[in-house]
Amino acid sequence: MLSASLLVAALAAFSAGILSGVTGFGLAVIVVPLLLLVYDPKTVVALTGVLSLTVAAAVGHDSWREADHRVALALLTAALPGLFGRTRRCCRSWILLTSSWGWVYWWSSAAHANKPKVKQEEIEPLDTSQAAAFLKAAKGDRFEALYILCLMCGLRQGEALALHWRDIDLDGGTLRVNLQLQRMRRDGKKSGRLVFSEPKNASRRTVGLSQRAVSALKSHRKRQLEEKLTAGPVYHDEGLVFASRFGTPLDAQNVVNRYYKPLLERAGLPPIRFHDLRHSCLSLLAQRGEPIRDLQALAGHATAAFTLQRYTHHYDASAKRTADTMSEIMSEQP
Repeated sequence: MLSASLLVAALAAFSAGILSGVTGFGLAVIVVPLLLLVYDPKTVVALTGVLSLTVAAAVGHDSWREADHRVALALLTAALPGLFGRTRRCCRSWILLTSSWGWVYWWSSAAHANKPKVKQEEIEPLDTSQAAAFLKAAKGDRFEALYILCLMCGLRQGEALALHWRDIDLDGGTLRVNLQLQRMRRDGKKSGRLVFSEPKNASRRTVGLSQRAVSALKSHRKRQLEEKLTAGPVYHDEGLVFASRFGTPLDAQNVVNRYYKPLLERAGLPPIRFHDLRHSCLSLLAQRGEPIRDLQALAGHATAAFTLQRYTHHYDASAKRTADTMSEIMSEQP
């Protein structure tokens, strides 16, 4: 609720900036600090950029009083194609709020505009035999430990690539998710820089490690120390678990293109996304009837409701077992 309120406030400031002729640096001063309270820097860049360009193109400074429901729909659909439903709903709240303040004159149009349907991301998880084949093919791979953490521990790729050795307790069999690593791009440029930021949905959490994961991490650390000795003084040790041969952070897309995709081919598996390793972990656990609260904690989801909605179809077998158990309980009664 707090995040939604802050986002509405930021977008209201955005409206005020446009209506008063504030552009460029002035607009950034008004909007960006407020948005940074809600979202990570990568999302802020996307949100402010899309809003500033699309609103200016769709409305213009001189036509706010003449805007109708077509503009409202444009803002609710075309203006925010890459953002999630919660952000879209917040933007709709912004439309209604600014209208009530007399800043925007399309209250009735926005209020009656149909909310866009949020297309649910299609999940293509590995089944048990496919997951086993994947791990078998990854045996001895330079990134075997990375694949295990994502497939067996449910980490996001950015979370795994941001891990430092100080985050891992090999003796205790746990790791702590504190950061994520993302490439920050500005102004539509393909290049950018790698940035460590707060994990998605502020999902800092402690994750248990299986014995297989602990063994893979120990082997990975030994290999990394050997690479450090080979590189010599050019090795830049930042304490990262997964780093380049010179100790620097890894670009996620490079890992996918150079290592992950060829591994899928060697394993004879379909070309699933890297993120589907995480989905596979959660799906396989859901199929085994893992408690939804435990699954939520592992995934780092904001709510158990989201976890249940995302993986509810995998609980069919669990629901049947629950019904059978209840039948057994009642059959024991006289």
